[in-house]
Amino acid sequence: MTTSIMTAKERAVAIRAELKAAGFNARRVSVSVAHCGMTDDAITVRVRDASVDVPAVVTIARKYRQVDTCSITGEIQTGGNTFVKVLSVEGFIRG
Repeated sequence: MTTSIMTAKERAVAIRAELKAAGFNARRVSVSVAHCGMTDDAITVRVRDASVDVPAVVTIARKYRQVDTCSITGEIQTGGNTFVKVLSVEGFIRG
């Protein structure tokens, strides 16, 4: 299934499965979904263990981000976006 037609919940399930396949269990990395605004969703990937390879987690999570922007101004369009953020024991990770 392509990520462009997945719901935020399906994306979270896919992220969990990919993280598990990479050796990161739910005790080390958790994934949650929240709704932000009327039609946008946010997926939070939380690294709970300092020994986790955070760049590997960010690489996996980034694949599931979908944000539509205006081709002229670059502004984020409203509706249908799925934002993905990665938090670690050190704090917010850009990505």
